[in-house]
Amino acid sequence: MGATLTAALANNLDKRFNAVFLADWDKAIAGDLNALNEVCRIDDMPGETDVRFGEYVTGVATAPEVVEGAAINYYAMQQGKSVTHTFNTYGIGFNITRKMRRRDKFDLIKDIAPALAGIVSNTIQTDVYAMFNNAFTTALDYDSATLCATAHTLAGDPVGSGANRPGADVDLTESTAESLITLMIKTVGEDGQYVKDMPTRLVAAADNWATAARVTESMVTTRQGTGESGNAINAVQRKYGISVHASPYLTDTNAWFFLGKKSPIRLVFEERPSLVGFWEEMSTGNWKKHVWVSWVTGADNWRGVVGTSGA
Repeated sequence: MGATLTAALANNLDKRFNAVFLADWDKAIAGDLNALNEVCRIDDMPGETDVRFGEYVTGVATAPEVVEGAAINYYAMQQGKSVTHTFNTYGIGFNITRKMRRRDKFDLIKDIAPALAGIVSNTIQTDVYAMFNNAFTTALDYDSATLCATAHTLAGDPVGSGANRPGADVDLTESTAESLITLMIKTVGEDGQYVKDMPTRLVAAADNWATAARVTESMVTTRQGTGESGNAINAVQRKYGISVHASPYLTDTNAWFFLGKKSPIRLVFEERPSLVGFWEEMSTGNWKKHVWVSWVTGADNWRGVVGTSGA
């Protein structure tokens, strides 16, 4: 086959492959990756080598009283906790042999393109949910504590601590859900003031989806007291209307989390999936196609999530 014809075929296959891949990638974005918006914040920082997660603190929680004629005290913002993450680059490709091209009449792109999109999507989801799977075992660079911990040292003055994990881990019930909601309501900032967060989503393993739905969506309580009419309200559902996010990527079937108004977990893309054009390997005659993508996941805070590994 002449070089000109080979190049023309490769260019044609490139266009067809890219169209199929991008269509499947759009489906992944609309489905799998858009679902990630429920558990993390997704951003883009093209052209950067790293991303810094950090904050500033005031160093004071309450305003001092000023008596008549006295001067006002002035405070400067202080650097709080911060961590810098370097972007990770991922890549994967496929060989298309001469026999595959001849026998499959190029229909193989129907299988390769969605497979490639699915692999990239699966890799990203695995990375994001690792933040939950390691929430009780792996210390974060952010404050040297696990994402969910019984004590996070505060940076303000006076130095104290905050918690987003109960002192004793508990399984998911209506009563324990109320306890973790209370823990979230009492979340404090680095200066010790209440941040006034509230739960919006319950994250649980796929194995626990039914219990999660009963606890957060039943209008009637699952625990009736002696002498009650049988239609006492479920306070969790009545007060907050929390939605359930059940995922097979959560490996501990007993672990569960409440997320607040803003998840502390971030997925930051330096480069969205970038397809490299078909090229021919001269020694084998194979055509090759691959994709690059670069991102980093991390937590820029511990606030916005409370969790337990289960009893």
